[in-house]
Amino acid sequence: MCNIAGYVGTKNAAPILLEMMMKEEGFCAGYYAGIATIDGGKIYYEKLVGHTQMLIDEKNAQTLPGNIGICHGRSRGSGGQGFAHPFVTEVNGETVSAYIANGNNAPFTDLEENKKYAEYVKNAGYEMKSLITDFPKEKKTNYPRFDNGDIVHISDVLCQGITKHVDEGMTPPKAMEKTFIELPSELVGLYLHRDHPDSIAWARTNMPIFIAFAYHGTYIASAPTAFPDDAGDPIPLLPYTYGTVSNNFYTTSSFGEKKGKIAPLDSRVRTESYKAVIESLKEGPKDYKTLLAVIAPIFDSADVIQGEVALNEVLYSLERQGKVKIEPVFSKGPYGPDVPKNIMTLI
Repeated sequence: MCNIAGYVGTKNAAPILLEMMMKEEGFCAGYYAGIATIDGGKIYYEKLVGHTQMLIDEKNAQTLPGNIGICHGRSRGSGGQGFAHPFVTEVNGETVSAYIANGNNAPFTDLEENKKYAEYVKNAGYEMKSLITDFPKEKKTNYPRFDNGDIVHISDVLCQGITKHVDEGMTPPKAMEKTFIELPSELVGLYLHRDHPDSIAWARTNMPIFIAFAYHGTYIASAPTAFPDDAGDPIPLLPYTYGTVSNNFYTTSSFGEKKGKIAPLDSRVRTESYKAVIESLKEGPKDYKTLLAVIAPIFDSADVIQGEVALNEVLYSLERQGKVKIEPVFSKGPYGPDVPKNIMTLI
């Protein structure tokens, strides 16, 4: 799982986004970081292998212009900077779109179909900058692999597919819905397009995303604990929905086609998840993945569950009540830079 964030409002987006990402990347990201903003019909972006503070220090990401933007923290995975989010579509040297996502290969994901779709967008003339040409042919991978052995990040494929549908006349949110149906997976994504400079398009199957409102704009993020103090009550967006986020409002529609069963997040699951997290934290401090494993059995059997949403709601509630402390601890990462990990401690 990765972490994502977005902002649309009247303030500079970059500092807000980076602050939100530093709060949430320790849950299960921090290995890669990236940000994209839009201003005056132009998209600006930066990304690297490392955590958000490195993005600020080494890429000067806080100075990106614009009042709209998206930010990403990626979990551990293969690939270098080319596999960091955002993924972009470029035409004649100009960035047309930017896309970030949080997700995994799900039981209803077909790797052969992913490969075919990657070939489809590649043959349509959409360049995928994440292409790795020296990936060992004998090494297994869940990323789309072309016949010549080259691999590409699946989120790059999705970015190009969404942009292709926009080029064909769809609105960005409708293009996201269509692409998510064509390549079903455990997923949530945010998308910018230079021809739609006033909003962020979003789509979700089951991975977590919350929205909240301040007097100056709208926040959207994987974890409500990432929202600034001026944010209102967080709203979890529903499974199999898509829409836009604008300044002080959002739209939502249901997918026309739903592939795979998602376990519902109802009052029973929420209540039992809260109790299970409390009991686990009574034993001592825990990290995010440990707590996620604690609540996973509470869900009914399905293709995928909404464990991250349930856990993020519980942590938000406990933090607001002053019952839990969430602190990042840095340790040596596999790619050189240290990696932050949030540790939850019951107070």
